[in-house]
Amino acid sequence: MKKYISVMAMVLGLSACVDTPDKVAPTLSVSGQAIPLAVSSVEIINPLFDVNAPSDTLEAKMAGTLQNWAGQLFHAASGKDHLFVTIEKASLVMQPLERQSSGFKSLFTKDQEARYDASVVIRLELHDEHSNVRHTGVVSAGRTMTLLEGLTLQERDEKITAFLNALLKDLDSRMHTAVQEGLPDLML
Repeated sequence: MKKYISVMAMVLGLSACVDTPDKVAPTLSVSGQAIPLAVSSVEIINPLFDVNAPSDTLEAKMAGTLQNWAGQLFHAASGKDHLFVTIEKASLVMQPLERQSSGFKSLFTKDQEARYDASVVIRLELHDEHSNVRHTGVVSAGRTMTLLEGLTLQERDEKITAFLNALLKDLDSRMHTAVQEGLPDLML
């Protein structure tokens, strides 16, 4: 009987050591339609993104995603002008919120735990072949959301990633509109 109990304890102990597969972390992505332009080159300037720095923060991931998005969005097809795309701001600010309910009622109420404010600002500059500025424009997008208390880390990551993806989709839509309205002679 003691052998049986010790074998069962060992089996249970070893089964607790088995790793369960982790859920895949949600990713930021923007899949907008490319804009071919009558320019000789497109240069993406992103002082917020460092290739050699670790990208474990959401702001760093957002800056890297914006870098890739801008590189895929604008295509130099022909022409003499140069387009400079500068990512001036990519921020995500979390502000803890105070609990609104108290006492017995708070046991049955889920309050808002935190507010997230995200914003992106991108500047476009079109230079001629002599480096004179022909056009300048700024495109921005911003969003705000609150999260309920009691979310798991996975649920929080999924909600924040969906929030940021919606922000990037808004930015993509605004960028297409701004280029179509502000630089129609350069669109191919």
